[in-house]
Amino acid sequence: MACLREDLKSSLDIFYEGDGDKIARDFYIPVLKRSSSYDRVSGYFSVDGLVVVAAGLAGLIDNGGKMRLILGAHDLGKDLTDAYIMSKERAEDILKEIGASIAAGLERVEDIFSRRRIEALAWMLANGTLEVKVAIPKRTYLGLGNGIFHEKILVFSDGDDCRVAAAGSANETRAAYTVNG
Repeated sequence: MACLREDLKSSLDIFYEGDGDKIARDFYIPVLKRSSSYDRVSGYFSVDGLVVVAAGLAGLIDNGGKMRLILGAHDLGKDLTDAYIMSKERAEDILKEIGASIAAGLERVEDIFSRRRIEALAWMLANGTLEVKVAIPKRTYLGLGNGIFHEKILVFSDGDDCRVAAAGSANETRAAYTVNG
């Protein structure tokens, strides 16, 4: 496979602004599809954001890839918590059911994220495709302030150690990939 950066050089811009759907369609999904690792730092996260970019996630998963996510402790929503608990309590069942469904061609990753988003997230956690860590600003942790972790960095890598990186205002949420700029 060609180097991720070289493979996409002619279709990527150096700067993206405007509607989130353009950023998702023209940057995020094509790069994620060709990646074998995706490291993400985000102040906010929503499972619905992964639904929007499921075609890119399918590529990452097909490539045997892994997503590592660091997000703000202030945004540990019910969906992520439920998926985490499910990944621990029902790991074997989820791995068997969703894995078999994908392997047999009965469901596509995109469809699973659209219809069964919590189970899909639990499946990613259970099989090691997704690793989540939480961050709290040092001053907040020490009781010296009440700020939130709000960084936004993306690093995509391929199997040849080629990288594409980005920083900007987009969180890992549906709004970031549909309406925000």
